[in-house]
Amino acid sequence: MIEQLKTLEELQQIDLRIDEIKKNQVEYPRRIEIYNGEIDREKHSFDEIEEAGKELIAIRRDKELDLQNLEERIERDRAKLMQVKTNKEYHALQKEIENMRADRDELETEILSLMDKVEESEHEIRRARESFTKFEKHRKEEIGKLETNLERIDEILEEMVDQYDDIALRIDPTLIERYLNVRKLRRGVAVVPVIKGTCQGCHMKVPPQVFNLVIRNEEIITCPNCHRILYYENNNG
Repeated sequence: MIEQLKTLEELQQIDLRIDEIKKNQVEYPRRIEIYNGEIDREKHSFDEIEEAGKELIAIRRDKELDLQNLEERIERDRAKLMQVKTNKEYHALQKEIENMRADRDELETEILSLMDKVEESEHEIRRARESFTKFEKHRKEEIGKLETNLERIDEILEEMVDQYDDIALRIDPTLIERYLNVRKLRRGVAVVPVIKGTCQGCHMKVPPQVFNLVIRNEEIITCPNCHRILYYENNNG
């Protein structure tokens, strides 16, 4: 009976591995989708930073163009000063030039401020690009590993099923049926050892008389608490 129990425990290890593989068939695509979503979100964040930088540059260029136009207007009006014929016209034109010069000074201040902001933005964009590139590279590597594993998963599952079938042939069909019933109730773990009088499935002490029956290995004994199939080995203590 001990050999049957050992073989049954070996079968259980295959079953648990198959469970894990089937879980991964669902989990891997889910994780790939999550990673791709993370890349998209990080890219969107980087694009927003880059777009903000472009907007600052566009605003600065508009201000520089305004400044250039204003300088040209000032020069034209200064030329007109030599052509006016009355004091009234002269003072009016001079006042207009003074106003434009004030506007020019204000524009120059704005442009200097924008130049500082553009420089800060360029630093931020470089940092964001480096961060995104590093993040994207790492995530794509993870996606690549998952896709590679996913490509082989059917082949691995087929190999495990073949191993399962080979091992199952060495076990009494009645025992396998009992094992499968317990397995359904106990999340896949139906066969566990008893170590120092304790069931390793539920971690509860088994009654001494039950423990003695397990030690004998003459029949199938189940845990009174969790109903898992129990086995004992000489090195358990």
